[in-house]
Amino acid sequence: MQDPKQPHFEITADAAKLSGDRDNVWFTGSVHAKRDAEPAKPGTQSTGAATLTTEYLHVLPRVKRADSDQAVTVGDARGTINAVGMNLDADKGTINFLSHVRGTVAPPAAK
Repeated sequence: MQDPKQPHFEITADAAKLSGDRDNVWFTGSVHAKRDAEPAKPGTQSTGAATLTTEYLHVLPRVKRADSDQAVTVGDARGTINAVGMNLDADKGTINFLSHVRGTVAPPAAK
C-alpha cells in the first residue's frame, strides 16, 4: 500500500515471493526499483528520482528496509554507485554498501 504523502515507489522483477504475514518480499531476476523525486525541503534541492537495479532484493515493507547480497547499482540526479551487497533503511534515509563500492557523486549545487 502506497503512502500518499510519500513519492511513488515501484519495483519490477522477473519473479517475486511474498511471505504469508506479508513482512517479507523477495524479488529475483532483473530487479528494477524506482522512487519518484521527493519534494525539496526548505533550503535544499530535490535529489530527483532514484533507481536501484540488481538480480536479488529482499524487502521488509513494514519496517521500510531492504537488502541484497548481489551486485547493485543505485543512481539519482547526483550520481551512480555500484557495489556488491547493500542494506537500505528508508526511515533513516541511509544505504550501507557492503563491498566493491565504486561510483561518482556530484558535489551539491552552490547556493
